Amino acid sequence: MVAFQAAFSQYGLQQNVMSTVFGIAEHTLFVVGTHNISCVFVDRKLLENERLLRLVGHCDKATALQLVSHGDPHKFSETLDIQVRIVNETTHEKMRDGKVGEIWVSSPSVAMGYYNLPELTDQVFHAQIKGETSPKWLRTGDLGFFYKNELYICGRVKDLIIVDGRNIYPQDIETSVQEASEHIRPGCVAAFSLIDPSTNNETFGIVAEIRTPTHEGDDICYNILKRVRTENLISPQVIVLIKPRTIPKTTSGKISRRRCKLLFQQGELDELGRSIVPRETEMCSSYAPPTTAVQSELCKLWEEVNGCANVGISDSLLRFGGSSLDMVKFAGLIHTRMGLQLTVAQIFELENVANIALCLENYTSIQMPMIPLATEEHVLSTSQERMLFFSKIDDQASRAYHIPFMFKLISDCDRATLENSINVVIARHSILSTV
Repeated sequence: MVAFQAAFSQYGLQQNVMSTVFGIAEHTLFVVGTHNISCVFVDRKLLENERLLRLVGHCDKATALQLVSHGDPHKFSETLDIQVRIVNETTHEKMRDGKVGEIWVSSPSVAMGYYNLPELTDQVFHAQIKGETSPKWLRTGDLGFFYKNELYICGRVKDLIIVDGRNIYPQDIETSVQEASEHIRPGCVAAFSLIDPSTNNETFGIVAEIRTPTHEGDDICYNILKRVRTENLISPQVIVLIKPRTIPKTTSGKISRRRCKLLFQQGELDELGRSIVPRETEMCSSYAPPTTAVQSELCKLWEEVNGCANVGISDSLLRFGGSSLDMVKFAGLIHTRMGLQLTVAQIFELENVANIALCLENYTSIQMPMIPLATEEHVLSTSQERMLFFSKIDDQASRAYHIPFMFKLISDCDRATLENSINVVIARHSILSTV
């Protein structure tokens, strides 16, 4: 929407004529919408790993996601009798604000069901929130959360890609893909889950339309691979380029990822080319040996992480098929073995050993300072000495810096387990031993 507004503002398009709307056919379309378009940047790692919301103040795609508000559903609860809830799709428990779950809807606009599909109708149209008796809810299949009463959508339950414990939303990958090359048709990209037959682990594939047939297919695939890894810290198993206007879509014009996956598995896509991303153990075709001590050490560290011997300093680490975990381990070894620190995003961007070595050699300021080991005794500051003095002459003063509170447990609790947990926390954080 931002790109569309920027492109057509010179022709008189006003920003206040655009709205964000969430609607589905099963609800006779409209559910919620707003004219006040607003966005938030959220912690990508926390959202993917814990499905929790934490706002961040930047838009670095490797660490943050930009999500758009679809408005406050409560504004339509009285006039249109539309109720919206965020529910755990597995336990059917209502989720608190800031927690990702499936979007459920209840209103007079909900359809009666799917024609001649009674079992599916019962699953989708007659859902029940745990602990509630009425009403029956429509399961939209969309994932989202509430923040300041406004609804944010971040994906589809069935389209979710789970890799190494991360919940990857295909929309994020697709955005990276279509920005990787001008040859790719915007809005004509699909990312979907796959199973790697060699490891039986879940991975994913990418299908992208290109504007016109070209001989630059290998370069396009490489640019896609680099962009996806840099921004999403994850590697696809396969990248497929297809003819324009051939990617499967729904009747409403949206990309049908499930249909695209099926056609890919059946070999029925109109392919123009594909790139199979090599696994970690595969060798590169050329070899340029290290010429400096830093390069030699980096090559050894990469071999330790990736398992590929004789990595050349000019070999692209991206082409080795190293996963995001490989890059994290590599960054960790650089830090622990060499005393230097690079982010995973920087490693993706630098791409090969030669560039990484040059960066480490030129920017010695990133050397991490030595931190002395903590001792049993700590010298008190002037402020701490003053607090200690007052506490000895007045018992009430010793509690001045404490904040007592009480809370009631609403479920059964094992007292011994609770006490043990508290003691573990106290032992872990030495500051708690002073109170």
